[in-house]
Amino acid sequence: MAGLLDCVPSLDIFVAEVDAGLTFARRIGGEQTSQCFESYRWLAGQLRGERTAGAEEVPVERYAGNPQALFFAHITRAVDAAVADDLDKLERHTADAMPLIASVMGHYVGAVAHVLRGLALARRARETDGDERSALLSELDTVTRWLAARAADAPANFLHLLRLVEAERGLGGRRLQGGDPRL
Repeated sequence: MAGLLDCVPSLDIFVAEVDAGLTFARRIGGEQTSQCFESYRWLAGQLRGERTAGAEEVPVERYAGNPQALFFAHITRAVDAAVADDLDKLERHTADAMPLIASVMGHYVGAVAHVLRGLALARRARETDGDERSALLSELDTVTRWLAARAADAPANFLHLLRLVEAERGLGGRRLQGGDPRL
């Protein structure tokens, strides 16, 4: 579902696919898979404008026993927060998702998590100063280096994501020290 969200032609098609996946997973008793898909169904509702007060009714803690589902719960809420321009939620959900990233090792959604975390860090860093800002920028450097390493190997897939995070930080065309000069 994570990959489909990036390229599906419409939210209606996405919802149909998520619903079909949920139906299948539940039919075969795939509770862990169902939990992962639930977060994408929730996100689709949010993106379709089905926002209601307290739209996070299903607490992410529900997925505590399933690290992958917990990761997807945080990432879908981070996507929603980015769209809604809610920095506090974006920062909270990306911070909670990053320790779980090993549960999606090798999946593109890991790159999405890095980008969303980078956006949260860059925006928060612009609002702070002193030691707090330095800590945020240090973590942002780590996220940016991760994206730069992916972009060096697969620029068509990752370079635009790297550039987005750099732009949010305010790097413009400058690169991090030690970065690949080809980027």
